[in-house]
Amino acid sequence: MRAAMRHASGVRHTASQGETNKRSAARSSDQEVMRHLSRSQIFKDYERAFSEATGLPLNIRGHDSWSPAHHGKEDRDSLASILARFNKARAACLRAQTDASREPNSTKRTVTWFAGLSESAVPVYVGDHILGFLETGEVML
Repeated sequence: MRAAMRHASGVRHTASQGETNKRSAARSSDQEVMRHLSRSQIFKDYERAFSEATGLPLNIRGHDSWSPAHHGKEDRDSLASILARFNKARAACLRAQTDASREPNSTKRTVTWFAGLSESAVPVYVGDHILGFLETGEVML
């Protein structure tokens, strides 16, 4: 009886591991697609046009990755860029980014955080699946 229970528990554990491995592989695949998109010429053209038209940074990121919208951009003097140099402000930015990406059943997600700054995230879908987000942030609305 004990051997049968151990075997059954091992089967459940193995099935659970299989599901975890599938989710991990799907996340990895999603991140690879988003990485490819972020390096594509069409995104670079869109990012440049967006930034020139609005004066705001644009970022594309995978669903489970985090970076400020201006990360890696040549923006050194904006309030958001200055705030990002401080751990507490960076943590608040990432918390706002998390909140924006968790708005249920919404095609646009904007949250307000420190000093009235807002963070917006627009989901990038394939079918019903969210691959990642187009983000702009650290702007006063």
